[in-house]
Amino acid sequence: MTLAEITAELETGSIQQDPQLRVTIPEGRNIEEIASLYEEHAGIAKADFIEKMQDKAYIKELISLYPNILTEDILHEDIIYPLEGYLFPATYESIKKNQLLIRQLQKCSIKRMM
Repeated sequence: MTLAEITAELETGSIQQDPQLRVTIPEGRNIEEIASLYEEHAGIAKADFIEKMQDKAYIKELISLYPNILTEDILHEDIIYPLEGYLFPATYESIKKNQLLIRQLQKCSIKRMM
């Protein structure tokens, strides 16, 4: 792209994509209820979401990304869903399915810092 093309795109906003997904997570929902909402509104299979919530490698990756809210304590063998209580209730809009969970953790992280 030339500088003129980049400038034109920035001025018109044509590079911004409208969110394709919109999911509202009400307060007080547990992981299984959130999984149902993701399935209904974002096309993410409930079983896949639940599996991801129990994936220790994925959870460890999230712990390294969000050390201010997530610790190794959530990996205790008695905890079924390590992220239970960390997925902030709100309405999330995204272009990609895999961004929804990250946005919930980001919002939780921001709220904890306030």
